Formats: sequence, C-alpha cells, structure tokens
Amino acid sequence: MFKNFPGKHLFKAGVTALSLTMVMGQASATTIDFNAIPSGTILQQSGLPGTPLVTNGFQITAAGFSSGVGNTNSGNPALPDNGTNFLFGSNTQFTFTALDASPFSLSSFDAAEFQLGRTDTFASEIRVTGVFGDFSTVVQFFDLDFIHDGPGGEEDFQTFFTSGFDDIVALRIVGLNGVRARNYSLDNIVFASEGTASVPEPGALALLSLGLLGLGAVRRKRTS
Repeated sequence: MFKNFPGKHLFKAGVTALSLTMVMGQASATTIDFNAIPSGTILQQSGLPGTPLVTNGFQITAAGFSSGVGNTNSGNPALPDNGTNFLFGSNTQFTFTALDASPFSLSSFDAAEFQLGRTDTFASEIRVTGVFGDFSTVVQFFDLDFIHDGPGGEEDFQTFFTSGFDDIVALRIVGLNGVRARNYSLDNIVFASEGTASVPEPGALALLSLGLLGLGAVRRKRTS
C-alpha cells in the first residue's frame, strides 16, 4: 500500500531501533550454583570468623555457627541432594553483595533442609531480606517442606520465587524456627543486574514518530 513512500522506511527503521534498544536495555541474569567452588569449602566453623566466598561477581559472607559448600558426592549421606554443589548453613545468616557495589535484583532461589534424619535441627522457614540503597528493606518468608531423603527418591530442594527484590544493594538469607538448630541449604540463586534499564533511546523514538506521521499523512491523502 505504501510501497514507494519513504515514511514506511522510517517506520521500519524506528521499530528496528526501538526493538534493539529494548533488548540491549534488558537486565542480564546471573545464577550462583556453587559448582565452581570445591565441595568441602568452609566459610566459617564453630562460630569463628571465616573467609567470604567470591563467585559470579558476588561476595558471600556468613555470620553464625558453621557454613560451607557441600555435595552428597563428597561422601556425606547427611546432606540433601540435587546432584550438584550447594551452600549450607547451621544457625547462619548469609549476606550477598555485588563486588562492584552495583544494585541487583533477586528472582528466585532453591532451598532445602540439612542433616538427614535430624528433623529437630531443620530450619522450618527461610527469611529473605533485601536491603536498598537508602537502608530500607523488603522481607519475605518461605516454608520448607521437610522432604529430605538424600540421593534419589524425592526432590530435596524447593524453588522459591521472590517479589519486590529489585534494585537492592545487599541480600540476607537465614533459616528460622528449628527446634534444636536452624540448618538449611541454598542453591541456584538467580540474580539480575540493574546496570541498564529497558528505556528506549530518543533517536529510536524520533524515527518511529516520523514514520508514523508519514504513514498518517499518506492515509489522509488517499482518503481525501
């Protein structure tokens, strides 16, 4: 219909530029799965200060009794199982921050109990706290299902999806409400970088507007 009209090309160019801008502006996802960290790595033990973990552009610190990276393949049948490495904590709170101090978002994470056969030591709930740049916070609670049978059988880990954890500068995760202890495990923590926003550039909007104006002018001319 508008075969020879240059506005059609402006319209196409505007749509293309706008699409590329939106794609380039989308946040990129990072999944911390702990597989790059050797199983048996200890963050802290017996309440003594430990060494933070550094992986995937994040630093992970632990405050509590004991924590580290485990895997049932390491020969410990008391650990939960998902076939890969994971982070575990006993009466421990983990804090995640970006190495470059940039804000980030939390999308989801996997969690499980810890210590097979010792349900009195399981955390029954996970508290997740996001800290914003102005020190305000967002908090969510997630219930564990107490399904924990080690290798094979049922799934030990659950996947939890969060809401409202956008543009935070720190993330804190802790297990709650155990009878004798509050032991839990974490894996596949999905973060999104907030370094770029999905905002169209002015040039792309200008091209799109010119194309739309031109198409409108031709349509009016043909119907007059």
